[in-house]
Amino acid sequence: MTSNPAIFSKAISEGAEYETTIRRLAEDGLAAGKIYERLVLADVQAAADLFRPVFDRTHGADGFVSLEVSPHLADDTEGSLTEARRLWREFDRPNAMIKVPGTKAVCRPSAR
Repeated sequence: MTSNPAIFSKAISEGAEYETTIRRLAEDGLAAGKIYERLVLADVQAAADLFRPVFDRTHGADGFVSLEVSPHLADDTEGSLTEARRLWREFDRPNAMIKVPGTKAVCRPSAR
């Protein structure tokens, strides 16, 4: 199963499922970024728990759930690595897969 910021953004902005939790976390004084992270981590952890039997049955060949490093870090190698490691620790599931977005490379034809 994959997740990414665009999927969560759409779910949060177009649905009502997260409203109560967002309101409660905002009232607790959490900033928007921390609220987003709490929502995302809770969802991907729950999904990873659902996929865990598949992961165990296939000895780690299947049953992964992914979480993506912020695309804002795509041009920051060290920042991406630091964030990926932090997310791995926070995700705290053996069937977690941390995705690192790439940059938009420009391909130029080679001279002949």
